[in-house]
Amino acid sequence: MKKSFVTFIFLFFVFTSFSQADWRPIGLNIAGQNNVNGLEASYLVSKCGDNEALTLKLINHTSEPLVVEWYPAVFSYDLKWIRKENQDDKIMITLAPNSEVLGNCTEKQKGLVVFLKDFPIKSQDLKRFGMNNLNFYKK
Repeated sequence: MKKSFVTFIFLFFVFTSFSQADWRPIGLNIAGQNNVNGLEASYLVSKCGDNEALTLKLINHTSEPLVVEWYPAVFSYDLKWIRKENQDDKIMITLAPNSEVLGNCTEKQKGLVVFLKDFPIKSQDLKRFGMNNLNFYKK
């Protein structure tokens, strides 16, 4: 009886640890906080087909729509920023009040899925994702 209980507990922790996504915070201010003035931002290292990608999650905790604008950037373990800075690279998303948007591979909403090959960098070399020239405001 005791052995089956210990086995159950072990299997429970194994399955729950694999099922939880490893969401990483996106620093929205100089202090690195990922929840600032009602906007929360995180990313998940994932795959879209054969491509390494970052899936973004943005949450509006306010009662008003938020417009969020940024240029994608990645920071490597070599301590180098790789930035997208052309006007075509600018991302603009409007978040409804008290809502969450989540990137996925099937919906091609610009900016919510970032392909690492576009920088180029591999996931093992990625230290963090950043939102360069971030601006967000109530609509």
